[in-house]
Amino acid sequence: MSVYDLYQSYLNQRIQPSPVQPDIGIMDPMLLYPQNYESNGEYRGGGLFGNLDLSNSKTFTKDIYSDELGPPGAFEFSPQEIQAYYNPTIGNYQTYEGKNINPMFSNTGATFGLAGLAMKMMGLTPETVGGFIPNSIRGYYDTPKDFFNTITGENRRVEQQKALEEAAAAKRNIQQYTGGGRDTGGGGSRDNTGGDRGSAGAADRFSNTSGRGRTGY
Repeated sequence: MSVYDLYQSYLNQRIQPSPVQPDIGIMDPMLLYPQNYESNGEYRGGGLFGNLDLSNSKTFTKDIYSDELGPPGAFEFSPQEIQAYYNPTIGNYQTYEGKNINPMFSNTGATFGLAGLAMKMMGLTPETVGGFIPNSIRGYYDTPKDFFNTITGENRRVEQQKALEEAAAAKRNIQQYTGGGRDTGGGGSRDNTGGDRGSAGAADRFSNTSGRGRTGY
């Protein structure tokens, strides 16, 4: 498990109470899974770190930082379905790789304190794209700054959706007023330069007929 995931587990345990499993009703994991505990009291199950109950899984829809919806390299948080497994040690669901399904902060790759300083000195700081690690789960807050400003990931999601809707509406308005770049009607045609070929044609007919100038007056 990475330093980031350990830190997230610590935050979840301090801020969120461990959920009670209503269909079981017993909180002591050693009583729930006696066959999965070693003599030293360490739980051994499935998953990348052997600490998950693979028989207790759920599918969650979470915002994942990826370029799935846009062109390659255009990363953004977009909803995706992921499968997670119950970790009886901490009482929360995690992915098979050990990522918390409900992290407190989005993974910016930053680790605070001495651990973060050591990782930076050894060149172990993970690479980010646009400020976040690709394929990471969006947290309740994107950054610690959002925590102090009480701006949640849901707020960011609403802002993002509003911006996309406004951009789409602006594009429709442009197409409506320009007619796709060319508008014909009224006996003439209008090009992108704003000239009115119909009016010009009427002026030519008024000023010159068969090379004899104005006639009929």
